[in-house]
Amino acid sequence: MNSSVVTFINGFLSKFLSVLMSVLLSLGVLGVEKRGDNDEPADPSKPYVFETEDEYFRYYDRCLWYDLSGTEPFTGFDPDDEDVEWYEDETDDEAEPDWLDDLYEEVEPVLEKEINYEGFRVCLCKNGTAAITGITKAARTMRFPSSVEGYPVVAITNPYYGEFDDCLTFCTSIIIPNSVEYIGLGIFDRSNFLQNIDFGDRVRFIDGSCDSCRTLKSVKIPGSVESVRAFDESPALKDLEICRGVKTVGGFNGCTALETVRLPDTVETIGLSTFCDCIALRDIYIPASVSLIEGYVLTGCSDNLTVHGVAGSYAESWAAENGVAFAADY
Repeated sequence: MNSSVVTFINGFLSKFLSVLMSVLLSLGVLGVEKRGDNDEPADPSKPYVFETEDEYFRYYDRCLWYDLSGTEPFTGFDPDDEDVEWYEDETDDEAEPDWLDDLYEEVEPVLEKEINYEGFRVCLCKNGTAAITGITKAARTMRFPSSVEGYPVVAITNPYYGEFDDCLTFCTSIIIPNSVEYIGLGIFDRSNFLQNIDFGDRVRFIDGSCDSCRTLKSVKIPGSVESVRAFDESPALKDLEICRGVKTVGGFNGCTALETVRLPDTVETIGLSTFCDCIALRDIYIPASVSLIEGYVLTGCSDNLTVHGVAGSYAESWAAENGVAFAADY
């Protein structure tokens, strides 16, 4: 499809949803709530569970999918999904594809107990932590618990992709507790009325968690985050704050309302296609700490875009090589 047509459709949908949101808010049908003063503070002495994002993925996404594949699904999950059939029919040699054998050959069970808790699907794990793996009750404000039965909630993950969708349809606020360190792929995708998301102060990895949130206008990425790839195709996102501490930035392509991006002096890498097709982007501030800008980062952006940086920095040489205007005023 022609890129101009895609841009027009995205713009139309964004404006339609914004108008609808405004009407619903004015009528009191929807409301936006933020973190209260009494929410638990982050504990800087608390150790992280794993060192890398891959370790989190292997434990909370891959292992729990393996553990939960033979269990009775919760409300909202389709029991006829073909992924479940692969596991349920163990008598059929062709029921489970070879690539799945390879993927799980080193996986060990990690689940102690799976429960419903106050509208959430919760897995209590053998390492003494808990993971939210689904929502069983819709709410305007989705406030995730910080602990369940004494297990700190350190992950929000989605072994059954799409498990969160229905219960987030009319959600306007998402509040993440300070216990959470990892938010997996696709958790809050397509939350069409989402206005506010508070990530807390301890989250480290946000991986493709909030793509296509059409009414989300502002986001603050806390400094605890090491790697962010989360907001692709969010056309209303205009105010982006990335706090000092973030090292790798990615996942903002197609955010057509973004006009200015200022990266803190802790960022080292700007990932593949990070800001491509951000057609309103005019100014991006890149610190001297950045040593790698991957491909297609500004593809499809305005010809009037200026990279602001430090004279003699990698950003300046990158801008020159890619024909982007540079201003030494970071």
